[in-house]
Amino acid sequence: GSQWEPATMMYPQLSMPVQMTCLTSLTPNGEPTEVLYAACEDSRSYYKAFQYVSSRDDVHGPGLQAAFVHIPEGPGTAARYTIPYETILSPLSGGWFDAVEHYRAWAVGQPWCARGPLVSRTDQPKWVRETPLWLFVSGINDPQVQSLSDCADLLDVPIGAHLYDWHSNPFDCRMPEYFPPRRGEDVFPQDIATWRPHGVHTVPYIQGVLWYMLTESWRTEGAEPFATRGQDGTISQWTSNPGTPHEGHCAEMCMTTDYWHGKLEGYVRQLQAYGVDGVYLDSVGCGAWPCYAEGHGHPPGRGGTWWADGVRRLMERLRDVPGPDGRPMVYTTEGFNEASLDGFDAFLPHIHHPRPDEGCVYD
Repeated sequence: GSQWEPATMMYPQLSMPVQMTCLTSLTPNGEPTEVLYAACEDSRSYYKAFQYVSSRDDVHGPGLQAAFVHIPEGPGTAARYTIPYETILSPLSGGWFDAVEHYRAWAVGQPWCARGPLVSRTDQPKWVRETPLWLFVSGINDPQVQSLSDCADLLDVPIGAHLYDWHSNPFDCRMPEYFPPRRGEDVFPQDIATWRPHGVHTVPYIQGVLWYMLTESWRTEGAEPFATRGQDGTISQWTSNPGTPHEGHCAEMCMTTDYWHGKLEGYVRQLQAYGVDGVYLDSVGCGAWPCYAEGHGHPPGRGGTWWADGVRRLMERLRDVPGPDGRPMVYTTEGFNEASLDGFDAFLPHIHHPRPDEGCVYD
Protein backbone atom coordinates (compact mmCIF):
# COMPACT_ATOMS: atom_id res chain seq x y z
CA GLY A 1 0.00 0.00 0.00
CA SER A 2 0.88 3.67 -0.10
CA GLN A 3 2.07 5.79 2.80
CA TRP A 4 1.70 9.54 2.37
CA GLU A 5 3.52 11.87 4.74
CA PRO A 6 3.14 15.44 3.48
CA ALA A 7 5.52 18.11 4.74
CA THR A 8 4.13 21.55 3.94
CA MET A 9 6.23 24.68 4.36
CA MET A 10 4.34 27.98 4.18
CA TYR A 11 5.91 31.20 2.89
CA PRO A 12 6.46 33.71 4.40
CA GLN A 13 6.59 31.86 7.73
CA LEU A 14 9.24 30.34 9.98
CA SER A 15 9.09 27.05 8.09
CA MET A 16 9.80 28.80 4.77
CA PRO A 17 11.55 32.17 5.26
CA VAL A 18 12.94 32.18 1.70
CA GLN A 19 11.29 31.02 -1.53
CA MET A 20 13.71 28.20 -2.22
CA THR A 21 14.15 24.56 -1.36
CA CYS A 22 16.23 21.76 -2.84
CA LEU A 23 16.93 18.03 -2.87
CA THR A 24 20.56 16.94 -2.91
CA SER A 25 21.98 13.73 -4.38
CA LEU A 26 24.89 12.34 -2.36
CA THR A 27 27.62 9.83 -3.08
CA PRO A 28 27.95 6.80 -0.72
CA ASN A 29 30.48 8.78 1.34
CA GLY A 30 28.13 11.75 1.67
CA GLU A 31 29.56 14.10 -0.95
CA PRO A 32 26.98 16.14 -2.93
CA THR A 33 26.92 15.57 -6.68
CA GLU A 34 23.85 17.38 -7.95
CA VAL A 35 20.79 19.16 -6.61
CA LEU A 36 17.19 19.62 -7.69
CA TYR A 37 16.49 23.32 -7.21
CA ALA A 38 12.91 24.51 -6.62
CA ALA A 39 12.17 28.21 -6.21
CA CYS A 40 9.70 30.98 -6.85
CA GLU A 41 10.93 34.34 -8.10
CA ASP A 42 8.26 36.46 -6.48
CA SER A 43 9.31 40.00 -5.58
CA ARG A 44 5.99 40.81 -3.86
CA SER A 45 5.92 37.89 -1.38
CA TYR A 46 2.63 36.23 -2.26
CA TYR A 47 1.44 33.66 0.27
CA LYS A 48 2.38 30.20 -1.02
CA ALA A 49 3.64 26.79 0.04
CA PHE A 50 6.30 24.27 -0.87
CA GLN A 51 5.36 20.67 -0.25
CA TYR A 52 7.11 17.32 -0.14
CA VAL A 53 5.14 14.09 -0.04
CA SER A 54 6.81 10.72 0.54
CA SER A 55 5.16 7.57 -0.78
CA ARG A 56 5.78 3.85 -0.90
CA ASP A 57 4.58 1.86 -3.87
CA ASP A 58 4.59 -1.96 -4.04
CA VAL A 59 5.86 -1.79 -7.61
CA HIS A 60 8.18 1.22 -7.69
CA GLY A 61 9.29 1.29 -4.07
CA PRO A 62 9.77 4.49 -2.04
CA GLY A 63 9.32 7.82 -3.77
CA LEU A 64 9.18 11.52 -3.10
CA GLN A 65 7.02 14.13 -4.74
CA ALA A 66 7.72 17.87 -4.63
CA ALA A 67 5.11 20.50 -5.35
CA PHE A 68 4.52 24.25 -5.44
CA VAL A 69 1.21 25.26 -3.84
CA HIS A 70 -0.14 28.51 -5.29
CA ILE A 71 -2.96 30.21 -3.40
CA PRO A 72 -5.34 32.61 -5.20
CA GLU A 73 -6.62 35.71 -3.43
CA GLY A 74 -10.15 35.44 -2.09
CA PRO A 75 -11.01 31.74 -1.68
CA GLY A 76 -13.73 30.53 -4.03
CA THR A 77 -13.92 33.81 -5.97
CA ALA A 78 -11.54 33.14 -8.86
CA ALA A 79 -12.92 31.54 -12.03
CA ARG A 80 -9.46 31.67 -13.58
CA TYR A 81 -6.06 31.99 -11.92
CA THR A 82 -2.73 33.03 -13.42
CA ILE A 83 0.34 32.56 -11.23
CA PRO A 84 1.73 36.09 -10.77
CA TYR A 85 5.40 35.08 -10.50
CA GLU A 86 7.92 32.69 -12.03
CA THR A 87 8.43 29.18 -10.69
CA ILE A 88 11.68 27.33 -11.29
CA LEU A 89 12.45 23.62 -11.09
CA SER A 90 15.94 22.89 -12.32
CA PRO A 91 18.87 20.50 -11.77
CA LEU A 92 22.12 22.10 -10.65
CA SER A 93 25.56 20.67 -10.10
CA GLY A 94 26.94 20.69 -6.56
CA GLY A 95 25.01 20.68 -3.29
CA TRP A 96 22.63 22.72 -1.22
CA PHE A 97 25.06 25.62 -0.85
CA ASP A 98 25.28 25.94 -4.64
CA ALA A 99 21.48 26.08 -4.74
CA VAL A 100 21.55 28.84 -2.12
CA GLU A 101 24.09 30.82 -4.15
CA HIS A 102 21.86 30.45 -7.21
CA TYR A 103 18.89 31.85 -5.26
CA ARG A 104 20.99 34.63 -3.73
CA ALA A 105 21.86 35.99 -7.18
CA TRP A 106 18.17 36.76 -7.67
CA ALA A 107 17.20 37.59 -4.07
CA VAL A 108 19.63 40.44 -3.41
CA GLY A 109 18.04 42.41 -6.27
CA GLN A 110 14.56 42.34 -4.74
CA PRO A 111 12.70 45.15 -2.89
CA TRP A 112 13.57 43.80 0.56
CA CYS A 113 17.26 44.38 -0.29
CA ALA A 114 16.75 47.82 -1.81
CA ARG A 115 18.43 49.55 1.15
CA GLY A 116 21.68 47.88 0.17
CA PRO A 117 24.29 45.91 2.15
CA LEU A 118 24.53 46.60 5.87
CA VAL A 119 28.05 47.94 5.53
CA SER A 120 26.89 50.84 3.34
CA ARG A 121 23.48 51.62 4.84
CA THR A 122 22.91 55.10 6.23
CA ASP A 123 19.40 54.52 7.56
CA GLN A 124 20.50 52.77 10.75
CA PRO A 125 22.95 53.74 13.52
CA LYS A 126 26.49 52.42 13.20
CA TRP A 127 26.28 50.79 16.62
CA VAL A 128 24.00 48.08 15.22
CA ARG A 129 26.72 46.84 12.87
CA GLU A 130 29.52 47.36 15.39
CA THR A 131 27.90 45.53 18.34
CA PRO A 132 29.44 42.07 18.81
CA LEU A 133 27.43 41.13 21.89
CA TRP A 134 23.72 41.12 22.68
CA LEU A 135 22.57 40.26 26.19
CA PHE A 136 19.21 39.04 27.44
CA VAL A 137 18.41 41.40 30.33
CA SER A 138 15.36 40.53 32.44
CA GLY A 139 13.95 41.87 35.69
CA ILE A 140 15.98 45.08 36.02
CA ASN A 141 17.13 46.03 39.52
CA ASP A 142 19.83 48.24 41.01
CA PRO A 143 22.58 45.57 41.14
CA GLN A 144 21.81 44.57 37.56
CA VAL A 145 22.10 48.16 36.34
CA GLN A 146 25.56 48.35 37.89
CA SER A 147 26.69 44.90 36.74
CA LEU A 148 25.73 45.59 33.12
CA SER A 149 27.69 48.85 33.20
CA ASP A 150 30.68 47.00 34.69
CA CYS A 151 30.39 44.28 32.04
CA ALA A 152 30.49 46.82 29.22
CA ASP A 153 33.53 48.53 30.76
CA LEU A 154 35.35 45.23 31.23
CA LEU A 155 34.76 44.00 27.68
CA ASP A 156 35.19 47.48 26.16
CA VAL A 157 32.79 46.72 23.30
CA PRO A 158 29.30 48.01 22.48
CA ILE A 159 26.54 45.86 23.97
CA GLY A 160 22.96 45.46 22.85
CA ALA A 161 20.65 45.02 25.84
CA HIS A 162 17.54 43.07 24.89
CA LEU A 163 15.25 44.15 27.76
CA TYR A 164 12.55 41.81 29.01
CA ASP A 165 10.28 42.27 32.04
CA TRP A 166 10.82 46.02 32.05
CA HIS A 167 7.04 46.34 31.87
CA SER A 168 4.42 46.22 34.62
CA ASN A 169 2.55 43.19 33.21
CA PRO A 170 3.91 39.63 33.54
CA PHE A 171 5.88 38.43 30.52
CA ASP A 172 3.65 37.22 27.67
CA CYS A 173 0.56 38.05 29.68
CA ARG A 174 -1.83 41.03 29.72
CA MET A 175 -0.12 42.64 26.75
CA PRO A 176 -0.25 45.37 25.60
CA GLU A 177 -0.70 46.85 29.10
CA TYR A 178 3.03 47.51 29.51
CA PHE A 179 2.99 50.89 31.21
CA PRO A 180 4.09 52.22 33.61
CA PRO A 181 7.50 50.51 33.60
CA ARG A 182 8.14 48.14 36.49
CA ARG A 183 10.95 50.41 37.73
CA GLY A 184 8.69 53.47 37.52
CA GLU A 185 8.35 56.44 35.19
CA ASP A 186 11.34 58.20 36.77
CA VAL A 187 13.76 55.34 37.48
CA PHE A 188 13.50 53.44 34.19
CA PRO A 189 14.72 56.41 32.08
CA GLN A 190 17.54 56.87 34.59
CA ASP A 191 18.59 53.24 34.04
CA ILE A 192 18.71 53.85 30.28
CA ALA A 193 20.73 57.02 30.78
CA THR A 194 23.14 55.26 33.17
CA TRP A 195 23.96 52.58 30.62
CA ARG A 196 24.45 54.80 27.58
CA PRO A 197 27.91 56.25 28.48
CA HIS A 198 29.15 52.68 28.95
CA GLY A 199 28.19 51.73 25.38
CA VAL A 200 25.03 49.81 26.33
CA HIS A 201 22.21 50.23 23.78
CA THR A 202 18.74 49.35 25.00
CA VAL A 203 16.11 47.57 22.89
CA PRO A 204 13.09 46.63 25.05
CA TYR A 205 10.58 43.92 24.19
CA ILE A 206 6.97 44.47 23.22
CA GLN A 207 4.59 42.03 21.55
CA GLY A 208 4.11 42.95 17.90
CA VAL A 209 1.18 40.65 17.08
CA LEU A 210 -0.84 39.63 20.15
CA TRP A 211 -3.43 41.27 22.40
CA TYR A 212 -4.42 39.50 25.64
CA MET A 213 -8.20 39.16 25.48
CA LEU A 214 -8.85 39.33 29.23
CA THR A 215 -7.37 42.82 29.62
CA GLU A 216 -9.41 45.90 30.30
CA SER A 217 -7.86 47.53 27.23
CA TRP A 218 -9.22 44.77 24.95
CA ARG A 219 -12.71 45.75 26.04
CA THR A 220 -12.38 49.52 26.30
CA GLU A 221 -10.18 50.27 23.28
CA GLY A 222 -12.31 48.47 20.71
CA ALA A 223 -9.67 45.99 19.59
CA GLU A 224 -11.87 43.04 18.62
CA PRO A 225 -12.84 44.15 15.08
CA PHE A 226 -9.17 44.36 14.11
CA ALA A 227 -8.18 40.84 15.16
CA THR A 228 -7.34 38.12 12.66
CA ARG A 229 -10.25 35.79 11.91
CA GLY A 230 -10.26 32.13 10.96
CA GLN A 231 -12.31 30.66 8.16
CA ASP A 232 -15.16 30.02 10.60
CA GLY A 233 -15.22 33.69 11.62
CA THR A 234 -13.76 33.20 15.09
CA ILE A 235 -10.78 35.18 16.37
CA SER A 236 -7.42 33.51 15.76
CA GLN A 237 -5.79 32.92 19.15
CA TRP A 238 -2.43 31.97 20.59
CA THR A 239 -2.04 30.61 24.10
CA SER A 240 0.49 32.50 26.22
CA ASN A 241 2.46 30.89 29.04
CA PRO A 242 0.79 27.45 28.68
CA GLY A 243 0.66 25.51 31.93
CA THR A 244 1.35 28.50 34.18
CA PRO A 245 -0.92 30.55 36.44
CA HIS A 246 -0.77 33.31 33.82
CA GLU A 247 -2.10 31.11 31.03
CA GLY A 248 -4.53 32.91 28.77
CA HIS A 249 -5.63 33.36 25.22
CA CYS A 250 -4.30 36.13 23.04
CA ALA A 251 -5.90 37.48 19.90
CA GLU A 252 -3.69 37.72 16.85
CA MET A 253 -4.03 41.22 15.45
CA CYS A 254 -4.22 41.72 11.69
CA MET A 255 -1.02 43.28 10.36
CA THR A 256 -2.82 45.27 7.66
CA THR A 257 -4.95 47.57 9.80
CA ASP A 258 -4.15 51.19 10.55
CA TYR A 259 -5.65 50.58 13.99
CA TRP A 260 -2.96 48.08 14.98
CA HIS A 261 -0.22 50.09 13.30
CA GLY A 262 -1.31 53.11 15.36
CA LYS A 263 -1.28 51.11 18.58
CA LEU A 264 2.25 49.85 17.97
CA GLU A 265 3.43 53.33 17.06
CA GLY A 266 1.98 54.62 20.31
CA TYR A 267 3.86 52.03 22.38
CA VAL A 268 7.08 52.79 20.48
CA ARG A 269 6.70 56.53 21.10
CA GLN A 270 6.15 55.94 24.82
CA LEU A 271 9.36 53.93 24.95
CA GLN A 272 11.18 56.50 22.84
CA ALA A 273 10.34 59.11 25.46
CA TYR A 274 12.35 57.05 27.99
CA GLY A 275 15.44 57.32 25.76
CA VAL A 276 15.68 53.73 24.45
CA ASP A 277 17.71 53.02 21.32
CA GLY A 278 15.14 50.77 19.67
CA VAL A 279 12.26 48.34 20.14
CA TYR A 280 11.95 44.58 19.72
CA LEU A 281 8.60 43.65 18.11
CA ASP A 282 8.04 40.06 19.14
CA SER A 283 6.48 37.53 16.71
CA VAL A 284 6.31 39.78 13.62
CA GLY A 285 9.25 38.04 11.95
CA CYS A 286 7.57 34.65 12.43
CA GLY A 287 5.58 35.43 9.32
CA ALA A 288 2.12 35.54 7.80
CA TRP A 289 -1.04 33.91 9.11
CA PRO A 290 -4.34 33.75 7.23
CA CYS A 291 -7.08 36.26 7.99
CA TYR A 292 -10.64 35.82 6.76
CA ALA A 293 -11.99 39.02 8.33
CA GLU A 294 -14.05 41.43 6.28
CA GLY A 295 -13.23 45.11 6.45
CA HIS A 296 -9.48 44.89 6.99
CA GLY A 297 -8.67 46.16 3.51
CA HIS A 298 -7.41 42.83 2.18
CA PRO A 299 -9.03 39.86 0.42
CA PRO A 300 -10.10 37.27 3.00
CA GLY A 301 -8.01 34.13 3.27
CA ARG A 302 -4.41 33.21 2.73
CA GLY A 303 -3.72 34.39 -0.80
CA GLY A 304 -2.13 37.65 -1.89
CA THR A 305 0.56 39.98 -0.65
CA TRP A 306 -1.42 41.74 2.05
CA TRP A 307 0.66 40.52 4.98
CA ALA A 308 4.00 41.59 3.48
CA ASP A 309 2.50 44.89 2.35
CA GLY A 310 1.03 45.50 5.81
CA VAL A 311 4.33 44.87 7.61
CA ARG A 312 6.12 47.18 5.18
CA ARG A 313 3.61 49.98 5.83
CA LEU A 314 3.95 49.44 9.57
CA MET A 315 7.72 49.65 9.53
CA GLU A 316 7.74 52.70 7.26
CA ARG A 317 5.47 54.36 9.80
CA LEU A 318 7.72 53.42 12.71
CA ARG A 319 10.76 54.76 10.87
CA ASP A 320 9.30 58.23 11.38
CA VAL A 321 9.81 57.90 15.16
CA PRO A 322 13.14 59.59 15.97
CA GLY A 323 15.70 57.81 18.10
CA PRO A 324 18.02 59.29 20.74
CA ASP A 325 20.16 62.25 19.65
CA GLY A 326 18.39 62.33 16.30
CA ARG A 327 19.66 58.89 15.27
CA PRO A 328 17.23 56.43 13.72
CA MET A 329 15.41 54.03 16.03
CA VAL A 330 16.45 50.39 15.74
CA TYR A 331 13.87 47.66 15.23
CA THR A 332 14.37 43.96 15.83
CA THR A 333 12.01 40.98 15.80
CA GLU A 334 11.66 37.27 16.48
CA GLY A 335 12.35 34.75 13.74
CA PHE A 336 13.23 35.67 10.19
CA ASN A 337 11.58 35.96 6.82
CA GLU A 338 12.89 37.77 3.78
CA ALA A 339 9.60 39.60 3.17
CA SER A 340 10.26 41.82 6.20
CA LEU A 341 14.03 42.10 5.75
CA ASP A 342 13.90 45.76 4.75
CA GLY A 343 11.82 46.70 7.78
CA PHE A 344 14.05 45.39 10.56
CA ASP A 345 17.64 46.00 11.58
CA ALA A 346 18.21 42.62 13.23
CA PHE A 347 16.44 39.31 13.79
CA LEU A 348 16.38 36.88 16.71
CA PRO A 349 16.50 33.49 14.90
CA HIS A 350 14.01 30.89 16.04
CA ILE A 351 15.65 27.83 17.59
CA HIS A 352 12.76 25.54 16.61
CA HIS A 353 13.21 26.18 12.88
CA PRO A 354 16.96 26.13 12.12
CA ARG A 355 17.55 27.14 8.48
CA PRO A 356 21.19 27.53 7.42
CA ASP A 357 20.16 28.71 3.98
CA GLU A 358 18.61 31.99 5.19
CA GLY A 359 21.93 33.14 6.61
CA CYS A 360 23.83 32.06 3.51
CA VAL A 361 21.46 33.94 1.20
CA TYR A 362 21.59 37.24 3.07
CA ASP A 363 24.88 37.17 4.97
